[in-house]
Amino acid sequence: MSHALHSAVPTLPFEWYLDQAHFQRELDAIWYRDWLYAGRESLWLREGDFRVVTIGTRRVIVLRDGNGELQAFHDSCRHRGSSLCTAEAGRFATGRITCPYHQWSYALDGALISTPRRPALEGFDPADHGLQRVSIARWGGFVFLNLDPAPGHDPEAAFAVEMAGLASWPLDRLRSAHTETHVKAFNWKVFWDNYLECVHCPGVHPQLCDLVPVYGTGQLRLDDAPGVQGAAAEVEPRLRDGARSWTSDGQCRLPEFDGLDPQAIGPGMRFATFVPSVFMVAHRDYVRTVSVRPIDVDHTEVSIEWLVHPDADTAAIDLAHLTDVGRTVVLEDARVSEFAQRGMRTRPGANGVLMPQEYDVRAFQTWVAARLRGDALAAPVWEGDVRVES
Repeated sequence: MSHALHSAVPTLPFEWYLDQAHFQRELDAIWYRDWLYAGRESLWLREGDFRVVTIGTRRVIVLRDGNGELQAFHDSCRHRGSSLCTAEAGRFATGRITCPYHQWSYALDGALISTPRRPALEGFDPADHGLQRVSIARWGGFVFLNLDPAPGHDPEAAFAVEMAGLASWPLDRLRSAHTETHVKAFNWKVFWDNYLECVHCPGVHPQLCDLVPVYGTGQLRLDDAPGVQGAAAEVEPRLRDGARSWTSDGQCRLPEFDGLDPQAIGPGMRFATFVPSVFMVAHRDYVRTVSVRPIDVDHTEVSIEWLVHPDADTAAIDLAHLTDVGRTVVLEDARVSEFAQRGMRTRPGANGVLMPQEYDVRAFQTWVAARLRGDALAAPVWEGDVRVES
């Protein structure tokens, strides 16, 4: 049955997308308390490999320690707070993290091991001054961080339903074929508002609407249209006849995954949504992630990664064929999202109104408001079974 809204519902206030002080409240209530996508585990292959993950004003060092485990620490020396990393990625080849300011050194497990030029000091115990940890978790080869000192749930509890939908894909063995990052001029919430509806699709995504015909109607599902009823299998969005994947010609040129759940892959794509930082869409031949990180109230970093079958020859992949649809859709979305951000600034203090098929936008915005009130909600309660990427 349709999940359409039956009455006019106001959007979040535009000021929530425009005000820097409110942006800081969202960082504190959401981004510094929820599980956030940091990247594929393959980014950290060797002992000492590190990357800095920036979330709002926070910088987190993620590294591979001497036991082969991933560790995460705040990028801040326990002496006087200096940043420890002079590069955004690299390797601690000596097995130490050394502060560039006063040369305090830490082992890869965060323990303080050296404080040069420090005379004996009463009451100072190096064991009490190791790096401050950040919670880290892995699932299917994906790495998540949580900056809350005491997270109230783990990723699998927070995202159980979304993770279950991808259970038949060999996620932990996927190989990265291509990654790209764009910085765009819109608030992070605009990204999710846009992703969670397809009212805009007919006017913005001609290639996508040709590939997934229901999107050309402005609906997420066929039963969003007035008067349409039906079983889920009859109403969910599907690829056009003859298409097998989200590629420029709708065909697969890569090895396809064996053993996929027919119900999960039947429509030709399977979405998994992990607010506030990433969504994934799985096909017969690849999985794509689209992740976001807030920079400031008006700017968001958007990264796209294409993951392929472990047996695929990544050097021989036709990247244009693989990436065309995904990149085109993201950049089309970015363009109209920047229009939305710019337009809201002309009417400060106002708000918009949601249309009937924007029920998942409503669910997301309700979740944001609840988190700002301090409610411990791990994830939004989606009204629909599927979301469109846009």
